[in-house]
Amino acid sequence: MRNSLLARLRLALSESEKIGAIFPLATGALTLYGLADGHFSQSSTFELLVIAGIATLSGILHAIFNMKIGNGGMYADVAIGLFFVTVLVVIGSRAHENFAPLYFWVALYVGLYFPPYIASIYLVGIAISYFVALLLSGPVQGRGFSWVSIVATALIEGIV
Repeated sequence: MRNSLLARLRLALSESEKIGAIFPLATGALTLYGLADGHFSQSSTFELLVIAGIATLSGILHAIFNMKIGNGGMYADVAIGLFFVTVLVVIGSRAHENFAPLYFWVALYVGLYFPPYIASIYLVGIAISYFVALLLSGPVQGRGFSWVSIVATALIEGIV
């Protein structure tokens, strides 16, 4: 029984389309949790519900239909996810601490499933996105350290 479960897990992790369902579902769930827990201001509720809805719908479609969307679709999915993470970091109170680790998910996914030259473009995109997010999110104590720690971890994770 245990070997069967491990074999199924290995098979699931070997297919980018299957594992691709987990990331948007988790993003949608974390966004809804952040709303319920008060991490975001009431003025950004609509935008967050849109993000949570799109992310959750994307995850459900991937999970149910095991969508074979090809490389272009996967690249677009991850770019949209990167945009959503950046929006979450910008509009949440203390969200740079709470949601910036979602950049790690992007780095992990591109490091595992994209060719190295494409993954490196996304890793640079993570660095730029988080830099812009920190600038747009207002005064942040330890901004430089936050950027270096998140980006360095994401880069190392994506490379390894």
